[in-house]
Amino acid sequence: RGWGRNSCCACAAAAADEGNGRMEVKGIAALVTGGGSGLGAATAEALAAAGARVLAMDLNAENAAAVASRTGGASAAGDVADPAAVEAALDAAAALGPL
Repeated sequence: RGWGRNSCCACAAAAADEGNGRMEVKGIAALVTGGGSGLGAATAEALAAAGARVLAMDLNAENAAAVASRTGGASAAGDVADPAAVEAALDAAAALGPL
């Protein structure tokens, strides 16, 4: 796999635009856990608005699907405490583009 325990931090550091402190996310895929509501939904929407392809993962499949509909992305129902659910969500997110 191309991701590991610290991949989010590594990706963030690699994507940071030194000129303005913003991350360039256009064209990448992002898996947002807790993406069906609250901060997770807001994060998914902000990433999508910046050009990322977003997969919203949440325990509530309906909420995740609603966020996916709003962002033009995808959704997955699952619990981040379940390794198989996380693996499936990572695979689905990777199908959207580079993580």
